[in-house]
Amino acid sequence: MGHKYAKTTVVLIVFVLLCGTATANELTLDDCIELALKNHRNIISARGSVQNADGLVWTSLGAFLPSLSVSGGVSETHSPARME
Repeated sequence: MGHKYAKTTVVLIVFVLLCGTATANELTLDDCIELALKNHRNIISARGSVQNADGLVWTSLGAFLPSLSVSGGVSETHSPARME
């Protein structure tokens, strides 16, 4: 588990250093951390997993909710006129 945190720390430090040199605007450490969290692929993937799980919850709840269906139709019959 320590290796995971070390790797994340290195990525964060590199990102912070790049933030300072790549833009004309000055970014605070909090700005850099926010950018890193928004753009890190593992965090993006985790957000997608949460959204997927939310969708599955609603799908599961749908099985317990009542359903309603409506149908309709029209029919017309023509018969020849009688001559008497």
